[in-house]
Amino acid sequence: MTDIQYNKRRGYFNFGGGTYLNLNGDLGYHILSTDKDQLNIWFSHRSTNGKVKYMQVDEKVKAKLNDNMGGLNFKHNFDKLALKMELNMVIPDLIITDCQ
Repeated sequence: MTDIQYNKRRGYFNFGGGTYLNLNGDLGYHILSTDKDQLNIWFSHRSTNGKVKYMQVDEKVKAKLNDNMGGLNFKHNFDKLALKMELNMVIPDLIITDCQ
């Protein structure tokens, strides 16, 4: 009767790792989650750092990648239209390969 309706899934976190130091991670949080307003923040990370052996090259090649992304999303619903705003940030790191 007196329950306040709210989103019970307000945030998320996902992380994984693999060979060659592959790391993937995502996290986000819903700050506002109503019928009229929505505001959330998120961050993602992708990286690898290892020595890879290609079939065409006899030597191992070092491969590095580091990408970080984040953002803030806002949405307000008016009676007949919606206003959406996004602020995204990307911090890329170049793929570096060199023969060793």
